[in-house]
Amino acid sequence: MEKHGNTGIFRMQLVRMATRAEFKIACVLSFLFIVLAFVEECCSQWGADQSDLYTAASGWVGNITHVMGVTLQAFYLLAISLIAALPFADSFLEDRKSHNLASVLVRTTWGAYRRTGIFLSFAGGFLVILAPLLVSQLLSFLLFPATGGKIEGYASWGAWMFSPTLSEAYVFPYLLLNHPYLHNLVFIFYASLFGGMNAVASYLLSLLGVHKKLLVLGLPAVFWLCYDLLLTFINPSLIFEIYLYPNDSVFKQPWFFFALPLCMLAVLLLGAAAAKRYKAKKELAEKDELIAKLKDRIRTLKAEK
Repeated sequence: MEKHGNTGIFRMQLVRMATRAEFKIACVLSFLFIVLAFVEECCSQWGADQSDLYTAASGWVGNITHVMGVTLQAFYLLAISLIAALPFADSFLEDRKSHNLASVLVRTTWGAYRRTGIFLSFAGGFLVILAPLLVSQLLSFLLFPATGGKIEGYASWGAWMFSPTLSEAYVFPYLLLNHPYLHNLVFIFYASLFGGMNAVASYLLSLLGVHKKLLVLGLPAVFWLCYDLLLTFINPSLIFEIYLYPNDSVFKQPWFFFALPLCMLAVLLLGAAAAKRYKAKKELAEKDELIAKLKDRIRTLKAEK
């Protein structure tokens, strides 16, 4: 049978991801969290004087210091580490369990199949975080004015900029000052990036021999939970969660904002290399087992003669 290239397997798997029930469930759950976060924010602002309202940029649900959004914190906790993995991260387990893997691999190569799975796991995890957060920023315009409004609780930007205590709680204070909506977009894409990378981590776990779906989807969430708990006692400024929000009460380290995704990317590259080596060793072991069986069969036939 003729083998198709990367394009053929990519189209097939893309259609598969878009039609999977898990992808639709992930989208519904993500948007449900955002709608609940918006309702929570509306309730918190009910009856407020117009002069006390933030702008749509400062009042975005991601600014938890302002809106005190418990729902959004739950969204980040569950969505980035768990819901983001639903669209495609368990596809290899599904193929193997349904015995469809062999029929797929006769049409493509293992390398193309693996690369497609990694890319679509990232894309699915990225999108189910990105789309709801973009909608949440649009919803802010229904509740807050686009310009004017209260600025970080200070009368002017100048007063805020001369407050070192508050300015150290921001990674990009000058971007926040000049382009507040772009500042929010940076953090929206940052959270989406981690959603995609966590989904890839789940997919690689399945390639590395983790056979239980619950473990494949849940281990990255357990890792980040343990990481944040550990850093709470060691150095709170390096807790993963606080870098998902534009502002917070804990001081941030700007270098860590960039170092964290780079470190995770390095881990994923190592995981991809390990998955490739694991597959090669498994194939070699299967070949050795087959050769051993053939030799035993030959010896049996000779003995019978």
